[in-house]
Amino acid sequence: MTGFRPIPRCSMRSDADRRMTGLTARLGFGPIAHGLEGPLWTLLTLLLLFVAGLGDVRAVAPVDVEVTPEQACTSLASMLMRTEATSRLQAEIRQELDSGQGLQALAPELDVAERKLNLTLGGLGEVRLAETEVIQLYDLQTRVENEGSRVVLWLESLNSQVIRLEANLEALELEMDCWRRFRPLAREREAPESLALRADTIMESLGRQRGLVLTLRNSLLMMLEQVARLQSRVMDMRWELQRRRQLIHIQMRSTATQPLWRAEWEAAPGRQHVEQALDVLKLDLLAIAAYVREQWHGLLSLFAIPWFGILLLPRRWLEHAVKRYGDTPALSPMPALWEAPGWSGLLVALIGLDWLGPPGPIAWYDLVWLAMLAPAHRLARMTWGQGTPITITVLCLCVVPVSLRTQIELLPWVDRWVLAVQALAMLAAVGRDYTTGRWRRIGPAIPQPLHGLALGLTTVLLGVALITNVFGWVGLGKNLMQGILGTAGFGLIYCLGSRVLLGTGLALLESPWLANFRIVQHRGKAVARVLRLGLHLLFMAMWILSALLIFRIYDSVVAASLRVVNHQFTLVHTPISVRAMLTALLLLMGGYGLTRVVKLLLETELFPRWQLPVRLPFAVSALTRYTIGLFAFLLAVRELGIDLNRLGLLAGALGVGIGFGLQNIINNFVSGLILLLEQPVNVGDVIQVDKVDGVVKRIGIRSSTVRTLQGAEIILPNAELIARDVINWTLSDRRRRLEIQVGVDYRSEPDRVIGLLESLARAAPAVLDNPEPFAILEGFGESALEFRLYVWIEHYEDNLQIGSDLRRVILAALRADGIGIPYPQRDVHIRRGDDGPGSSGQSLPQVSQLVETPAQGR
Repeated sequence: MTGFRPIPRCSMRSDADRRMTGLTARLGFGPIAHGLEGPLWTLLTLLLLFVAGLGDVRAVAPVDVEVTPEQACTSLASMLMRTEATSRLQAEIRQELDSGQGLQALAPELDVAERKLNLTLGGLGEVRLAETEVIQLYDLQTRVENEGSRVVLWLESLNSQVIRLEANLEALELEMDCWRRFRPLAREREAPESLALRADTIMESLGRQRGLVLTLRNSLLMMLEQVARLQSRVMDMRWELQRRRQLIHIQMRSTATQPLWRAEWEAAPGRQHVEQALDVLKLDLLAIAAYVREQWHGLLSLFAIPWFGILLLPRRWLEHAVKRYGDTPALSPMPALWEAPGWSGLLVALIGLDWLGPPGPIAWYDLVWLAMLAPAHRLARMTWGQGTPITITVLCLCVVPVSLRTQIELLPWVDRWVLAVQALAMLAAVGRDYTTGRWRRIGPAIPQPLHGLALGLTTVLLGVALITNVFGWVGLGKNLMQGILGTAGFGLIYCLGSRVLLGTGLALLESPWLANFRIVQHRGKAVARVLRLGLHLLFMAMWILSALLIFRIYDSVVAASLRVVNHQFTLVHTPISVRAMLTALLLLMGGYGLTRVVKLLLETELFPRWQLPVRLPFAVSALTRYTIGLFAFLLAVRELGIDLNRLGLLAGALGVGIGFGLQNIINNFVSGLILLLEQPVNVGDVIQVDKVDGVVKRIGIRSSTVRTLQGAEIILPNAELIARDVINWTLSDRRRRLEIQVGVDYRSEPDRVIGLLESLARAAPAVLDNPEPFAILEGFGESALEFRLYVWIEHYEDNLQIGSDLRRVILAALRADGIGIPYPQRDVHIRRGDDGPGSSGQSLPQVSQLVETPAQGR
């Protein structure tokens, strides 16, 4: 051994470190600080020293000192000082031993798991390549997956524990080697015998502890080997199950037997089949009972929370939701929520058990699906009333045998006749609803051509299932029939479940906890539409997965999808996979959605609650959204595997082209950033640029939108708002000065007119007192004395109405005081039309008609 390095807990600390230990103990952080090392310890030390004002912190960082055996054993004092470090090491190893002994308790569970896998493997050997056995294969796969997940957890725990025990053995070897050098040193230095005995005691203790660690390590290694063997078996069984399912599906598609009219019931085989079906039913019930006994806590919670939550939903919340959203049929809560909340909660609770419950046997899911039919049929009748399509009732009845398919498939003659009856009943119900038009009551917003296409496709598939079953192609007919019934059944269940959850969500929005949010108050319908869209997407995905499983093409679709997703192609010497492209697209879409949500939260919910400057909220919101969008773009680029350094080089190479070809776009983009940061113009400002006069409605990346007083929207490039002369009437505040011109006849007294104008302005309620209104004699016109009245108003947008009101009041007051507003003077000269060359030279005398001067007032 060339060197000795104590374990980290035994490293030497500086004086400041010891001061830090005392400080943390006084502050109550002793248990937390104990054992912290490296950067975390340094950060905590610096923070506490800064707060406590302990002075210089340069010496706070822990110091790990490499100590060679010769340095550790050069003096007896240094050896005795190692007693504390050795005791600490032994205490930590005792904790590791306790933890490892806890893992030893897993040994019986490993044996049980191995027996279960052996039984599963035995069941796999009994499975025949028959159509009824595919359900058993799915059941076996469920068991294998459950055991496989437990095996993975055991493997990780045991592996980490064994690694720690290996490190403890190494630390004990190093510590024992150090104390082994103490006795020769004590004899050489003529130390007391008691010190040598102390060293022997420590050596003996370390040796015993090493033996315990070694024994535990070996025991856990054996368990680790067993777990690794179990994991290998789980992987092999997964591949075998997948292979057998594929073989069974291929065989089922090609299964042929005699036509239905030649099939006969045979007594002896029939009784045997009945006994087998009863045995399978009994086994399924036992599996369900065992599953419920093991998982009843989680199952009870998943069932009780949604059921009681909807059952106890306050009626007044529902009434408020109906008042708010009742005018929109797509958002209006369904009547069953307040007429039958128990059935509504039951349906949602069963859907939750189906999707969120712990994995269980196939029979459990069949039972849950069978239980869903009663609330689904009840809610359908309450939703569509007397006009409920007959197909829904027939569908619920026909799905019952599908839930019992494992038992019915053991009775071939019964199975074929049940299949024929299902097909005939569904064809009759679909035809009846089509002729009566009841199908249009379901999804009235769906276009009529889609309704017709769905009905036509359903009819064709039902007809094919019936014909194939009658003529002996049982496998194909059964796949089609079960697929149609299962897909339609889950479609009905998920449609009603989505509507129940939508109504529940809308009612919760009317609760006292959510109704006070500004988003709900001002954008309630937008929130409701987003909730409806999210629920529709969720249940649509659930329905698609269910349809794939029912048609037994889930594995094929997943395998094909993985091949497409993992396909790679090269773009500019960079390999890019379809998976990366889809992920990048999702990141961009998620970034866009997040920007919309952030905008709604900031501008509708947060900023109105805070006292912020007028122009700050929009700028903060816009910059935040741009930052989120840029971050999403960079993540998408990184996901595509494009080197950002290459992207920078590419951007630099394109810089010249951008400078010439996209100069205006870049100019407008930078101008938009300047507008957001400097804020010379903001949303809501009233501006005037050349002939454009209106209110700023939007400041975008490239352009801004100005709405004129006439209602037109003008798109202005951002550069125009930076480079041109812009008049902002509302930059600092929204007050504005109005100027009203008044002309009176020359016989009026100017002081009297000025006093009248100022008194009328002061009496107007919309005119501000500060600055005070005032009037002046502006000039002498051709036919009138010209006065101008100056007043200030609070809001710029009211200038037209307030100006009109003041002019009407001024006109009435001038008329009441006898002050006239003159007509303009005109001189009219009349000449003969034939004056000119060749005329007789005679002309009429000039006639001048003068308007009275000055003209009389109106």
